[in-house]
Amino acid sequence: MKTALDNTREYLESYLSASGFTGDELNAAVEEQMAQAGYTEETLMDSAELNDVLNFLYERATADVTVTEDEVKAAFDEKVAKQKESYASVDAFVNDYVNESEILYTPENVRLMECIFVASVEGEATETKRLPTRRLPTRRPLTRRPLTRRPCPRRRRARRRISRP
Repeated sequence: MKTALDNTREYLESYLSASGFTGDELNAAVEEQMAQAGYTEETLMDSAELNDVLNFLYERATADVTVTEDEVKAAFDEKVAKQKESYASVDAFVNDYVNESEILYTPENVRLMECIFVASVEGEATETKRLPTRRLPTRRPLTRRPLTRRPCPRRRRARRRISRP
């Protein structure tokens, strides 16, 4: 039977061999990665034992629990109804979004914007291409937009572009 240490070693070997390591260099890299991560047979066995205990407790706690599809749908619909009510104020939605809360409903007239940063490795990029842009169709004027959790240096320009008819 394989131990947790063998499984971890096998995973690291496959990962590092895809990166170009072979033979003794691969073995040394695997040992180095395991040492850096603090993996020893003792720590992995403790982790496996804890995992077994948690699985046993979960099985015991959920053995007599049955949930029907209707109960799941009712609970979901209840959460959506609560969010519709609380998100009447867009500020409540923005607060939940920024705090990474579970969001099941997005109010009307709310558009979420994310920034995408593209980095290039020196020496690999041969040509700079401009990404295609297109206008988003707007049905109603945009009044308030929630901010993303990461500041975007091009936010002002992006807002102007979206707000144009």
